[in-house]
Amino acid sequence: MSVRTHLLGACGALALLAAPALAADPAPSAPQPPLQSRTAPAADWISLTGTVAAIDGNRLTLATGEGSIEVGLRGLAAADAGRMQPGDRIGVTGRMDSNVFERRRIAAESIYVARLNRLLGADDWVIVTGRVVAKTGDDFTLESGDQRLEVDADDDAGAADVRALEVGDRVSVTGELDEAGLYSRREIDATSVIVLTPPPGAS
Repeated sequence: MSVRTHLLGACGALALLAAPALAADPAPSAPQPPLQSRTAPAADWISLTGTVAAIDGNRLTLATGEGSIEVGLRGLAAADAGRMQPGDRIGVTGRMDSNVFERRRIAAESIYVARLNRLLGADDWVIVTGRVVAKTGDDFTLESGDQRLEVDADDDAGAADVRALEVGDRVSVTGELDEAGLYSRREIDATSVIVLTPPPGAS
């Protein structure tokens, strides 16, 4: 199972595209204390928003506030890539590497297209937060609200860190959405597990 957390980045890109509407909210909620991650997924990702300036085969040019960047589309199905057109506002999520800054290139893992209100190239994912109430090896029981889920965290979810989990830890679990597993067996095959710990001095 590969570690793919691009859904998180894509949701962030979606939020950036929706920023003007959010800014108009007359009654924003009070800010919450920040959370620190004690366990991070193995891959690092970056999300960029901008306007499609041109499309050429399996790549496009994304115009941003800092110029432009080339976006590779090989990670998307041809049918998905063909849905975009110049002028589209999009949010691109891909792996962070030296190409982003040195060559101004990014290989897209997923793209959110505002005009279509659709996320292209992404699998279906589930993200659940809760408290660890029992643990055996790399597997643990997560209590979320008044429900309990069994979490199978293999090596791809950072098992070396997962083994250090303790009962009582608050965690965020990401996994591919498997209807049979989630709804029938109440199980999640985790692709990443993030331990959420309040910053020092937070109540």
